[in-house]
Amino acid sequence: MHRLGPRVCHHVICQHRIEVEVSPAAAEVCFRDERFAQPLEAQVQFSAFVYNAPSNRVTWRVLDLHGGPGAGTIDAAGLYLAPNKGSLPFGLTDLVVATSADDHFRKAYARVALVGLGPKPKPAPRLEVYPHRTYLYYPAGYNNNYIDASNTMQLFRAMVHHADPALVEWKVPTLPVSTGPEYLYTAPTLGAPQTLRIDAKIPGTTPLAADWAMVTLLDYTWPGIMALPT
Repeated sequence: MHRLGPRVCHHVICQHRIEVEVSPAAAEVCFRDERFAQPLEAQVQFSAFVYNAPSNRVTWRVLDLHGGPGAGTIDAAGLYLAPNKGSLPFGLTDLVVATSADDHFRKAYARVALVGLGPKPKPAPRLEVYPHRTYLYYPAGYNNNYIDASNTMQLFRAMVHHADPALVEWKVPTLPVSTGPEYLYTAPTLGAPQTLRIDAKIPGTTPLAADWAMVTLLDYTWPGIMALPT
């Protein structure tokens, strides 16, 4: 019969691995400049829970799906802020990463879906000229001396929407280009009855930022106004 020797038991303490958990694990927010969203819909508060570690401290980062910098930002307290829409696509996804301060290899991830169309597009510039049609008389010729000087000139105004009125350009055949919100047209001294066009536009904008006015130039014949040209 063999005598058994003393049995030695070695006790190994099993240390649990640090684990990190992020809540919420997924969120959907609107772009910060989304036209239909409230400011609170452009942010989300994340919380991190760290297990088996000396502390619950974590550091926060935002990455894209390829590991590069994310579109949004996050502060030290875990508050994620969405970016402006800009040229970013609808449905962009950011990754929020929480890393344990006690073990940088222990991380947890959350997904943030960014949705929205961005800010409302700026309205296109628009221009309207007033008056749209007028009749003027030549200062000299026939019986035009009976015509008051106010009937030989016309002040045109450009009603400009969503653009600077100072950019308006006025073009009249054979006359220099004039700029500004108003244009005073004066009939030439003499001439045959005719109709000419005055164009107003804001260069470099849409076709809506242009308009025109028609001026009919006449001679006065006593005792009445001659027939208008057709």
